[in-house]
Order: sequence, then C-alpha cells, then structure tokens
Amino acid sequence: REAIFGESPALTIGLGMALSRDPDYPGSLIEDLRRRSLDDVALRPDVTGYFDKYATLRDRTLAEINTSAVMDDDGVVSFESHEVVTNAMRFGAFLLYPQARHVAFISSGAKQTNIRVSRNPWAHSWTVNLGAIAISLGGGGHKPVGAVTFVGEDQLPRARATLQAFLTELHRQENG
Repeated sequence: REAIFGESPALTIGLGMALSRDPDYPGSLIEDLRRRSLDDVALRPDVTGYFDKYATLRDRTLAEINTSAVMDDDGVVSFESHEVVTNAMRFGAFLLYPQARHVAFISSGAKQTNIRVSRNPWAHSWTVNLGAIAISLGGGGHKPVGAVTFVGEDQLPRARATLQAFLTELHRQENG
C-alpha cells in the first residue's frame, strides 16, 4: 500500500523526483535536505506539485487496472495501459489482486511501448527468472522482473505478441 500511495515524506520526495524532467531538481532537493528536515522539504510547493501529479496518474492507473485487468488460473494478472509507468502500475495490481503471483502489463505511448512482467514481492514465488525470459525476447531484467521495450510508433501488436510469448514461457517453466 505504501509503495502505491507513497504518503511518507521520503516517498513523496522520491515520487516527485521520478516525475521531474528538470536535471537540477535532485540537486536542489539535496541542498535543501542539508539545511531542512525531511518533513519540511516534502512540503515544498514543487514537491507537493509533483506528488499531486503522481496521485492523479496513480488514481487513473488504479481505475484502469480495476476495469481491465484479468487474472489467469496460474495467478498472472495482465492488463494494458496508456499511462506512464508508475508505482501504481507496477504494484497496483497486487493491491487489487493480493493473491496474484505475477503481474504482466503493456504500457504504450506515442514513441515507445513496453512490456513488463514482475513477481509479487509479497509472495515467495522465485521459481522463474523473469529477466532471463525477457532477455530471450530482446529485453532485459533480473530474476523478479523482466521487461522489453519497443521503440517507434504502432508497436502495440508486436508488444502483445511478445507478451504472449513471455507468458507462454513463464507458464511452461512454472508448470513443467
């Protein structure tokens, strides 16, 4: 829950850093943290503005997951999104489907489309190396997370086919 809602001062600041495109923003935070408390820095107008932007994306993403996600018989929740990847996208399905073993999603934008498959960090299902599967499909990752990125317009059909291949291999490895 905390990973999604991020209401502690440290997460509020961190989520803002993730959304900022200003290369000087992290340095300004560090300078401010040398002089002021974490709570005070989290109340800076720019920090709260970024957090408000994150909260809007989070709420839209959770609503999108809630209406479009499906869980298969092996406990894999799948969905597609047209939002930027946020903690809500990475962890929101586990909030809505706590029994899920994995989450697989496609996020698509104008310039690139991504697939990401991750294991439930609150479950102990480390049986499959998701990064190795992603590498075999042209992506990367590590044991609990695998991802593949497609650069360019109109990559959704390719991403869907790759995600299907990813899930087929995941099921094959889990079920023998």
